[in-house]
Amino acid sequence: MTKVLIAACLSLTTLLGRSQSFEPIRIGQESDWSLRHHLVLFTTPSRLTTAQAFGAAQTAARTLLTERHLNLGLESDYVWLYFRLQNTAGPQTVVFVLDRIDIHRVQCFRRRNGLIDTLALTGDALPFQQRPIKINYFAIPIPLYAAEQSEIIILLDKRHEFISGNLSLYSSDKFLQVVRLDSALIAFFLGMAGFIFLFNFLLWLSLRDAVHLFFIAHLTSTTLYVLSSLGYGFEFIWSELLFSNSLMMTMLSALWASTNLFLMKRFLGLTPSTSLYARATTGLAWYILLVSFVGCTIALFQEQDLPVYILQLGEFLLVTWIIANAVLLVAVFAEQLRRKNEAAYVYVTALSFTILGTVIYTLTLLNVINAGHFTTNWLMPGFLLEQITLAFGLTLRYNRFRQQNLNLQLTLAQERNQTTMQVINAQEVERRRLAADLHDDLGGTLATLRRRLRDFRRRLHDPPAIEAFDQLEPLVQKSTQDLRRIAHNLMPPEFDRLGLRHALDQLVQSQPAQPTHFSYVVAGQERRLPLDTELNIYRIVSEMVQNIHKHAEARRAAVQLLYYEDHLSVMVDDDGLGNQLRKNSGVSVGLGLKNSSLRAEYIGAQLRRDVTGAGTLVVLDVPYATPSYGDLSFRPHTPH
Repeated sequence: MTKVLIAACLSLTTLLGRSQSFEPIRIGQESDWSLRHHLVLFTTPSRLTTAQAFGAAQTAARTLLTERHLNLGLESDYVWLYFRLQNTAGPQTVVFVLDRIDIHRVQCFRRRNGLIDTLALTGDALPFQQRPIKINYFAIPIPLYAAEQSEIIILLDKRHEFISGNLSLYSSDKFLQVVRLDSALIAFFLGMAGFIFLFNFLLWLSLRDAVHLFFIAHLTSTTLYVLSSLGYGFEFIWSELLFSNSLMMTMLSALWASTNLFLMKRFLGLTPSTSLYARATTGLAWYILLVSFVGCTIALFQEQDLPVYILQLGEFLLVTWIIANAVLLVAVFAEQLRRKNEAAYVYVTALSFTILGTVIYTLTLLNVINAGHFTTNWLMPGFLLEQITLAFGLTLRYNRFRQQNLNLQLTLAQERNQTTMQVINAQEVERRRLAADLHDDLGGTLATLRRRLRDFRRRLHDPPAIEAFDQLEPLVQKSTQDLRRIAHNLMPPEFDRLGLRHALDQLVQSQPAQPTHFSYVVAGQERRLPLDTELNIYRIVSEMVQNIHKHAEARRAAVQLLYYEDHLSVMVDDDGLGNQLRKNSGVSVGLGLKNSSLRAEYIGAQLRRDVTGAGTLVVLDVPYATPSYGDLSFRPHTPH
């Protein structure tokens, strides 16, 4: 029963097709003309002569085109297009356009006044230079005389493959406008792709993150696929490689799919520990890449139509990896979205543009739906939106990693400061202990020794012995003074109460007058800093003073304490052998200077050291916690 119904439907379709009538297209001064309801289509299992084709156009089962878009799906026969033209204006040329790029043979014949001539013989089975108009799709000029009536028949030979495309009939001027618009769109697409490429290349140079290389590979394959699908590959790259458009498009689509999987794995951070599909993603990517490239490369060297079973096998593999790719993408995204992977949201958004277009395109090829004008034109906006979204996602990824890196650096800096604080605190504790031991123990011992020497001297009556004891007392007195100075340098008395200014005053006054004479200058309104900050400043200045005594051989030196509005500047300068010190390795970068630099970094200060032939200048700039607006007035102070 079912077979009977199908046969009845086919018979009815045949009768309706034969009964369909159509009017010729009247060519006037318009810029374009619609082929809808003016063009009929019929198929033949074998190749006809031109006379037979024109005869079959009148007698064969035919279909009237009611849409601008031609979609035959998988066609196993020869396809013929037939329409009539009636020129109602002066001599002119119209252009027939089929925007499909991968039809093997396209032949156009014209019959007028009973004579048949060939207008075009082209297709991707012939070199690109044989096209009547050198353009990426099929455009056939049809010259018309004034008041001419003619019949046009076009053969499309792409048996056992998909046939689809948009049909148009333009005036010469309108055709040039369309070409210019297409060129502008391609230029915009290439410009955006080039900008995204350069941006990610610079990111890779900066970060050395391999994800940007995978993105560049994916962007390149996408761009090549878009250009090849629009016919620019056959026009500019493989113009002499025959029967190649379909194969090259399959290879480039496989390259796009495989690089997309590799990029997705990196972008989402898929590993066996974070995803059940990490290995499947890698395996499918390599499978798509190898199978398509091996199969298509072998086919490219066949300069003739491929056997039917090879075409069917290729179509089966193509559909298989498309389905496998779609299933894997859905599984990965569902898994990562459940795990709240933020990168998955960006990738899903980006890929949705391409997935939507791919589904529409696949269904169009399978003749399930009619995609109209967007059968091929969807590629540029879909892929471009995908790449822009992915580039935006990589920018967000870079910013997130940058923030994580800054947080890590901050944590390391905090740990380093904490370690420095512990070292400095340990040093201060040890200095306090040493100062207390020297003052209380050794100082008391020397004082006791001095008193007993005086008592013992009183009991002496021998002049030589008295003279010998008189020579000992200055040594004991000097030892006591040196001990007091060392103890005060280790921990100035009442530092907590008197502060940095008074402590530096005592430090300078305690220095011997020979061989270096020190002066002390204070300028500005005094401002107390945190105790640990002042103590570290004192240690740095003390280290500079000791270096002058040990190495500089200076005659004069000065310590200056300058209170500015927003910071405290401490300067220590001398007229010693600074230039020689810089040349003397080990002296200018000793342990004391490293310790001073460590202390300056700990309190957030900037330590600068300028060494010249005239001496050495060390400047320590310490910022305040809050600005101070006291007037700057110099009050020099020289120790007595």
